[in-house]
Amino acid sequence: MRQFYSESEAEQILAHALRRNTEHGLSREALLAVAAESGISPEEVSRAEAELAEREEHDRAVREAQIGFYWHLGPYVLVSILLVVLNVVGGGHAWAIYPILGWGIGVLSHGLALKADPASINCRSPRATP
Repeated sequence: MRQFYSESEAEQILAHALRRNTEHGLSREALLAVAAESGISPEEVSRAEAELAEREEHDRAVREAQIGFYWHLGPYVLVSILLVVLNVVGGGHAWAIYPILGWGIGVLSHGLALKADPASINCRSPRATP
């Protein structure tokens, strides 16, 4: 056995050991005890918990924004196909291009905004907080 490990190695070893030896997770008290044995203060554990919760919330917001974009893109594609079919069957001037382009500007701007800052887009109504 080695005497010293890098931070990354120690993290991987501890995470693997926890997965193998805890079926239902680790209580906060046990987490604080392990941290104390490693020289980590309870305040630092609390900061790490808050950062992890913030990261998880950000990831959730990004996933919801991506789903919102696809809910916007899907109907756009289907309606655009329908408009083109109606335009071809009806003949005459190519009028379908105007609503397709108009709506396409909205879909494009939605996609560009999602690419720029995915978490800033809120496509759904706010959820009720428990």
